[in-house]
Amino acid sequence: MNELRINGFNIARNNGAKNTVFFLLVALFGFLSPAVCYSQIEPMVVPLLAGQHIDAGTVSVTNTETEILVTYQTTGDWLIKETHLDVELSYSGLDTTKKGNPIPGKFSYTTKHKSPVAEVSFTIENFGWEEGYELYIAAHAVVTSSQGTETAWGDGQDFPGNNWATYFNYTVQAEPQEQPGVLQFSNAVYTVTEPGRFVRFEDVVISVTRTDGAVGTLSADYAIIPGTATQGLDYFVDNATGTLVFAEGETEKSFVVTIVDDSRVEDPVETINLVLDAPCCLGEVSTAQIKIEDDDELH
Repeated sequence: MNELRINGFNIARNNGAKNTVFFLLVALFGFLSPAVCYSQIEPMVVPLLAGQHIDAGTVSVTNTETEILVTYQTTGDWLIKETHLDVELSYSGLDTTKKGNPIPGKFSYTTKHKSPVAEVSFTIENFGWEEGYELYIAAHAVVTSSQGTETAWGDGQDFPGNNWATYFNYTVQAEPQEQPGVLQFSNAVYTVTEPGRFVRFEDVVISVTRTDGAVGTLSADYAIIPGTATQGLDYFVDNATGTLVFAEGETEKSFVVTIVDDSRVEDPVETINLVLDAPCCLGEVSTAQIKIEDDDELH
């Protein structure tokens, strides 16, 4: 038994469990569920002010065609005990008293946390807005830190009542039409025949393609993992892991696995596993395999 070290993890490998390493890494890094690819709108970010003047974090807002995404995030040692959020098409839709003071307890979206948290997110389905609509957002929170517990608001315009509460506006954006693209292996299986009577080396070029768009820079990490083939005996690689960076407009990148073609009698088919990971825009062919077919016979 020996150990394979990939991305900082030491993983035991033995030939009796032929694909244990491969499937362990697939489960570990989440490769079985490719990320959904979509172009994101740059979020609008406003300060989350505690006690009127203390910077306790941020409130960010962005949208897709069907949803508004609002995220509270604290900074320093500030944490969120509860939130109250109202998102409306007009100022009159916000819950306020007759004097104009907001009523957070009546806001549409609420969270409460026995153990304070650093981040709270809301996903709000389309309630009648379209591109270009100006939304009115009142983002309230109760935050706590070593400085004590404070009321906090997403910074913006003052409510007209006798208070320091604020609301802000967000304009619904159109989603970008140009897409960054999808990254995946060009093939699910690469087959190499090892017929030689003399030792020679054959480079297998593994291609990763970018389709459905090429806007901006994308990157993907790959790992080359022994299956039934043995690194250093059946094949060689400069690095067992690496990163492919696609500049804007680039649609294909590759790396090389060198196969050792020798006269040893081996299993009819030996395998090397390939895994691809990308934080976004990962296609369906995120795992692949090199199959080494050996027809050497005993004499």
